[in-house]
Amino acid sequence: MGIIGGILLIFVLLAIPAFLMPVKIHFYAAGGTDEGFDVTGKVMIYSGLVGCGFRHCRKQYRLHFFIHSWKAIDADITSIIAYFRRNEKKKSVETRKKVKAKKIEEKKPLFERLKTFYQKAYIYRGYFKDGYRAFREIIRFDRFYVNIILGLGKPAATGQIIGIICALNSILPENCRITSRCNFTRQVLQGDVSIAITIISLQFWKNTIRYIPVFWRTYIKHKERTDTLTVQEV
Repeated sequence: MGIIGGILLIFVLLAIPAFLMPVKIHFYAAGGTDEGFDVTGKVMIYSGLVGCGFRHCRKQYRLHFFIHSWKAIDADITSIIAYFRRNEKKKSVETRKKVKAKKIEEKKPLFERLKTFYQKAYIYRGYFKDGYRAFREIIRFDRFYVNIILGLGKPAATGQIIGIICALNSILPENCRITSRCNFTRQVLQGDVSIAITIISLQFWKNTIRYIPVFWRTYIKHKERTDTLTVQEV
């Protein structure tokens, strides 16, 4: 019991600061037509002294847990992923059968659907600006790099796409770059993408606490009033 208690204490001491420190997320993926679009990718998440990662390579999946630079857990979860995928396929087949058995309901006219969308957007119009500001405070894009090898089989079309990409680089921030190379001899699409994001945990908790009452007053209360009016009309 003493050893287990010590391990739990260490875990708590490492986990609590992790919820308050900035969370760094690194995403990398690479693939292309020459590999049959068998994409290789990994996602790494770090906060304080702890981190975890997910890696996919050649239909193999691995899960990692880190404490500083020490890899505490390195597990093969390919069989677990395959199990969930089989269950998902079974559920999708059952859902399709149920949908076929049900009578297809007629859709509302387009004008009525647009009117409903406009009414909902008008109710929450004042919160879009606050939501965007909170998003900018919480999430910071540190890096967005893309490398592409492109060939469309037609030199003129390939050159036009490469020209658009070069023009796009001129308006992107310094930490965002798209590097492109062209292949005029054959059809090919290869490349890799690297993204780094930082989530400011303190700002996340601050905005969450601030906007919970606002969300409750606007969305929940409005939904309750709408449901009450609907019942009364019926």
